[in-house]
Amino acid sequence: MGPDAALRDVPRPGRELEISDANKAWVVSLACQQPKDLGMAAELWTLSALARYVGQQAVAAGFLRLSRVGKMAVWRILDDHQLKPHRVRYDLERKAPNFEEKMADVLLVYQQVSM
Repeated sequence: MGPDAALRDVPRPGRELEISDANKAWVVSLACQQPKDLGMAAELWTLSALARYVGQQAVAAGFLRLSRVGKMAVWRILDDHQLKPHRVRYDLERKAPNFEEKMADVLLVYQQVSM
């Protein structure tokens, strides 16, 4: 149980936040796509960009409740699913058969330029 878990359990005044499981699933599905595949220029989502996109597309997608969703609500949805779309890990592969030679040549050029 993280430090934020205790804060979520504290009762607050006002109406309870009503985001259905279908709404949450839609946000998660968007977060799992790359922004460029949705017509945006970015490679990765930022929390602000995802919240803005959700708000802009919610009515057309049939999720009226999400049309005024905030950044923190989107963060909570992603956090509940342990998603961090802004943290993508890349694995390097050595595809070239003579990778070591090419790497040494490139590093030599960098070293010569820096001198």
